[in-house]
Amino acid sequence: MTDEIDDGGAAFPFVPTDISNADMLSVGMTLRDWFAGQALAGMLADGSRGWTNWPDHPAIEAYGVADAMLAARRFRS
Repeated sequence: MTDEIDDGGAAFPFVPTDISNADMLSVGMTLRDWFAGQALAGMLADGSRGWTNWPDHPAIEAYGVADAMLAARRFRS
């Protein structure tokens, strides 16, 4: 079993249209990062949760949600 995290690949893949813009190719944000960011935005928008005492907890939870979303994609396909 591997400890490698499934990052889902590139969130916004870039395909060069010709050789002139091939140097712009970069991996950028992963799908896991994108999912975590979206989850984090929703969690922080919920004013009823007290995150001020544990500022790292929202990020940890957001990546947990992202991992669950990536797992759900594997089961769906």
